[in-house]
Amino acid sequence: MNISGNTIFIPGATSGIGLALARALRARGNTVIVGGRRADRLTEIAAEGFGTVLIDTTDAASIRSASAEVLA
Repeated sequence: MNISGNTIFIPGATSGIGLALARALRARGNTVIVGGRRADRLTEIAAEGFGTVLIDTTDAASIRSASAEVLA
């Protein structure tokens, strides 16, 4: 299994286990995009070099919008 050189989107990764996973995957040479509802946290995470996407996983329109942004 190839665990480097991928582009990975992790919704709900602005803290805790999700953020730790994002950091570990980036350390292995992946491009990681972090999704979350908290714009302030996304700004801090973007400063670390991650791509970020605003997403509320309880809102279908937000999921569609985030999906289009990640694919673009």
